[in-house]
Amino acid sequence: MRTNYRTQLAITLLLGTMLLAAMLLPATAAAQERAPAAQVTLKSWLKDQGENNAPYAVNQQITLYLELATNRWFTAGTRIGQFELPGVMVKQRSELATNFTQRRDGETWSHQRWELTLYPQQSGQFEIPAIAVRVTV
Repeated sequence: MRTNYRTQLAITLLLGTMLLAAMLLPATAAAQERAPAAQVTLKSWLKDQGENNAPYAVNQQITLYLELATNRWFTAGTRIGQFELPGVMVKQRSELATNFTQRRDGETWSHQRWELTLYPQQSGQFEIPAIAVRVTV
Protein backbone atom coordinates (compact mmCIF):
# COMPACT_ATOMS: atom_id res chain seq x y z
CA MET A 1 0.00 0.00 0.00
CA ARG A 2 2.85 2.42 0.78
CA THR A 3 4.41 1.95 -2.66
CA ASN A 4 1.11 2.81 -4.27
CA TYR A 5 0.78 5.99 -2.17
CA ARG A 6 4.35 7.09 -3.01
CA THR A 7 3.82 6.45 -6.70
CA GLN A 8 0.58 8.40 -6.62
CA LEU A 9 2.27 11.30 -4.75
CA ALA A 10 5.15 11.34 -7.28
CA ILE A 11 2.71 11.42 -10.19
CA THR A 12 0.71 14.22 -8.53
CA LEU A 13 3.88 16.27 -7.93
CA LEU A 14 5.04 15.69 -11.51
CA LEU A 15 1.68 16.76 -12.95
CA GLY A 16 1.62 19.80 -10.66
CA THR A 17 5.09 20.83 -11.84
CA MET A 18 4.13 20.36 -15.48
CA LEU A 19 0.95 22.41 -14.97
CA LEU A 20 2.89 25.21 -13.27
CA ALA A 21 5.47 25.23 -16.09
CA ALA A 22 2.69 25.35 -18.69
CA MET A 23 1.14 28.37 -16.94
CA LEU A 24 4.49 30.24 -16.65
CA LEU A 25 5.70 29.53 -20.20
CA PRO A 26 3.32 31.98 -21.96
CA ALA A 27 4.17 34.73 -19.44
CA THR A 28 7.91 34.22 -19.97
CA ALA A 29 7.51 34.23 -23.77
CA ALA A 30 5.39 37.39 -23.63
CA ALA A 31 7.98 39.15 -21.44
CA GLN A 32 10.74 38.23 -23.90
CA GLU A 33 8.69 39.56 -26.83
CA ARG A 34 8.15 42.92 -25.08
CA ALA A 35 11.77 43.39 -24.03
CA PRO A 36 13.84 45.18 -26.67
CA ALA A 37 16.82 43.29 -28.04
CA ALA A 38 20.16 43.84 -26.36
CA GLN A 39 22.22 46.48 -28.13
CA VAL A 40 25.90 47.29 -27.73
CA THR A 41 27.62 50.39 -29.07
CA LEU A 42 31.31 51.28 -29.15
CA LYS A 43 32.60 54.83 -29.47
CA SER A 44 36.25 55.94 -29.54
CA TRP A 45 37.99 59.31 -29.53
CA LEU A 46 41.22 61.07 -28.61
CA LYS A 47 41.40 63.59 -25.79
CA ASP A 48 40.66 67.09 -27.03
CA GLN A 49 43.68 69.36 -27.62
CA GLY A 50 41.84 72.46 -26.51
CA GLU A 51 40.85 75.58 -28.42
CA ASN A 52 44.06 75.96 -30.41
CA ASN A 53 43.84 72.38 -31.81
CA ALA A 54 47.64 72.22 -32.15
CA PRO A 55 49.14 68.96 -33.41
CA TYR A 56 50.37 66.45 -30.85
CA ALA A 57 54.09 66.47 -30.08
CA VAL A 58 56.59 63.61 -29.92
CA ASN A 59 56.52 61.98 -26.42
CA GLN A 60 53.32 63.85 -25.55
CA GLN A 61 50.80 61.77 -23.61
CA ILE A 62 47.65 61.25 -25.67
CA THR A 63 44.58 59.58 -24.18
CA LEU A 64 42.51 57.27 -26.36
CA TYR A 65 39.01 56.69 -24.97
CA LEU A 66 36.90 53.62 -25.72
CA GLU A 67 33.31 53.73 -24.50
CA LEU A 68 31.06 50.68 -24.54
CA ALA A 69 27.33 51.06 -23.91
CA THR A 70 24.44 48.64 -23.72
CA ASN A 71 20.73 48.94 -23.08
CA ARG A 72 21.09 45.93 -20.75
CA TRP A 73 23.91 45.39 -18.25
CA PHE A 74 27.42 43.97 -18.38
CA THR A 75 27.41 40.39 -17.05
CA ALA A 76 31.13 39.59 -17.20
CA GLY A 77 34.42 41.44 -17.22
CA THR A 78 35.05 43.42 -20.40
CA ARG A 79 38.45 42.84 -21.99
CA ILE A 80 40.26 45.31 -24.23
CA GLY A 81 42.77 43.63 -26.55
CA GLN A 82 46.35 44.81 -26.75
CA PHE A 83 47.60 46.25 -30.01
CA GLU A 84 50.84 47.51 -31.42
CA LEU A 85 51.29 50.75 -33.24
CA PRO A 86 54.74 51.21 -34.83
CA GLY A 87 56.36 54.41 -33.55
CA VAL A 88 53.92 54.74 -30.62
CA MET A 89 54.15 53.34 -27.11
CA VAL A 90 50.72 52.07 -25.99
CA LYS A 91 49.85 51.65 -22.29
CA GLN A 92 46.70 50.59 -20.51
CA ARG A 93 47.30 52.13 -17.11
CA SER A 94 44.21 50.74 -15.44
CA GLU A 95 42.55 47.36 -15.76
CA LEU A 96 39.30 48.93 -14.57
CA ALA A 97 36.82 51.02 -16.53
CA THR A 98 34.78 53.98 -15.38
CA ASN A 99 31.19 52.72 -15.10
CA PHE A 100 28.09 54.90 -15.31
CA THR A 101 24.51 54.92 -16.58
CA GLN A 102 22.77 57.34 -18.89
CA ARG A 103 19.16 57.74 -20.06
CA ARG A 104 18.46 57.58 -23.82
CA ASP A 105 14.92 57.92 -25.09
CA GLY A 106 13.51 56.89 -21.71
CA GLU A 107 15.75 53.82 -21.48
CA THR A 108 18.70 53.34 -19.10
CA TRP A 109 22.01 52.43 -20.76
CA SER A 110 25.03 51.03 -18.90
CA HIS A 111 28.39 52.48 -19.95
CA GLN A 112 32.02 51.50 -19.49
CA ARG A 113 34.72 54.01 -20.42
CA TRP A 114 38.26 52.74 -20.93
CA GLU A 115 41.41 54.86 -21.28
CA LEU A 116 44.52 53.88 -23.22
CA THR A 117 47.57 56.11 -23.11
CA LEU A 118 49.59 56.67 -26.29
CA TYR A 119 53.11 58.15 -26.49
CA PRO A 120 54.27 58.88 -30.06
CA GLN A 121 58.01 58.23 -30.34
CA GLN A 122 58.40 59.94 -33.72
CA SER A 123 56.57 62.53 -35.75
CA GLY A 124 54.14 61.51 -38.44
CA GLN A 125 50.61 60.38 -38.98
CA PHE A 126 49.41 57.24 -37.18
CA GLU A 127 46.39 55.08 -37.85
CA ILE A 128 45.06 53.16 -34.87
CA PRO A 129 44.31 49.56 -35.90
CA ALA A 130 41.17 47.63 -35.00
CA ILE A 131 41.14 46.83 -31.28
CA ALA A 132 39.58 43.57 -30.07
CA VAL A 133 36.97 44.14 -27.39
CA ARG A 134 35.27 41.24 -25.58
CA VAL A 135 32.05 42.11 -23.78
CA THR A 136 29.18 40.05 -22.36
CA VAL A 137 25.72 41.52 -21.81
